[in-house]
Amino acid sequence: MSRVVVLLFVALLLGGPAYADPFTWTFSGIASAGHWDANDLTGLAYTLRVTTDSAAPNQNPFHGFGTWGNLPAEINIQTLGIRTLGNFASIEQFSTSTSDRLRVRGPNGGTESVLQIPLGVLGDPAFLSVFGPVQTLGVGSMFKITDPGIPNPPFELIQLDTATSRITVSTTLAPEPATITLLGMGLAVAAIRSRSRRKRN
Repeated sequence: MSRVVVLLFVALLLGGPAYADPFTWTFSGIASAGHWDANDLTGLAYTLRVTTDSAAPNQNPFHGFGTWGNLPAEINIQTLGIRTLGNFASIEQFSTSTSDRLRVRGPNGGTESVLQIPLGVLGDPAFLSVFGPVQTLGVGSMFKITDPGIPNPPFELIQLDTATSRITVSTTLAPEPATITLLGMGLAVAAIRSRSRRKRN
């Protein structure tokens, strides 16, 4: 029994305070145009990750709309590596009669892009949900990321969302290391107690 108490104490120390898990929107595709300083991004694959806290409240008061703001972001560009972007101003989720939509506004309130994905993917847009990967509908909109959101920025990526150049979108919910630690310690406690019962029997 003493070993169980010690393990629980260690788990609490390692786990620290409890936080919600990171929720991430991931966008990937092939740049139609753009630059990273002097590097041309045309034709390069990219993966953009934008993250919020899964417990962050929906900031949109309207029914059927979900908005989350001040979002850390990074982008991985083929052959060039990872760039940490300024926090995205917001991602808004909503549905129309023909599609679900993600309205993405980049750093410093930069360019707004609206991506259309198949209807029903979001479930209730007012809540964060795990989905995908799915492809956009390729209806001719433009996905534009600038960092910072000013004229002639040092970083700009554009992808035209067309039938032959669609963007892949997905979301994930990743447990924090503290959550994984507590889970592992809980399993260890269960194993010790099980062995103790077998010895007594």
